[in-house]
Amino acid sequence: ITVKKLFFTKRFNVADNCQFAVGEKDSAKLADLRKGQWANIDYVKAGGVLIARKVVQPDESVTGYIQAVDLEQRVLTIEEGGRNKMFKLAEDCKTIQHGDKQVGVEELRVGQRVRVVYANAGGSLVTHRIEQNQTTFSGTITAIDLSTRTVKAKRLLSNKQFALAKDCKIVGDGKPLTNLAQLRIGQPVSISFEEVQGVNVAYRVTQETPGSERDRGAESVRADKP
Repeated sequence: ITVKKLFFTKRFNVADNCQFAVGEKDSAKLADLRKGQWANIDYVKAGGVLIARKVVQPDESVTGYIQAVDLEQRVLTIEEGGRNKMFKLAEDCKTIQHGDKQVGVEELRVGQRVRVVYANAGGSLVTHRIEQNQTTFSGTITAIDLSTRTVKAKRLLSNKQFALAKDCKIVGDGKPLTNLAQLRIGQPVSISFEEVQGVNVAYRVTQETPGSERDRGAESVRADKP
């Protein structure tokens, strides 16, 4: 195995009993290692010879907002830190919701905040797993606090308060709005959020047209579900 780090390379002979772990596969083989991807190697040195005893090559991941989904070309575009990254959807790609529910990639929606687990395959970023842990609350805004970046919304007998994430997306008329101040009390909205230790953290607030199908619907079990 040849490994490059910064300005030097090291060559390792593989021990007969060398252990391999690649991504979620703990009992991997030498052939499972991915060229061009980071790895951690446990080794010994004998007479100047480097002998690998254990090689761990974890999956890499990125968390961001879906900018585009092309199911025909099987390409997913994610915005992360102000930059876009493109991922190839593997044929066996899994979309996981709320930790255990598995659905197809056709359920992905622009604007969702997701965690993409991927591997570098010959320079191409290939994802086999996409995690989406948000739910959506559809209701009417009852209060807005600009100083604490919180929004309250009501739906029938359900009232919820949301703390807006630093990079929370606010959308009106299908276009991104510049700030929280553009929201209005009484405005129907759909809020995609995650509950973290009792706090509802909102990652997307979408203004809806009064009387729309979504406005009439109840709280959904996932983000952007029709």
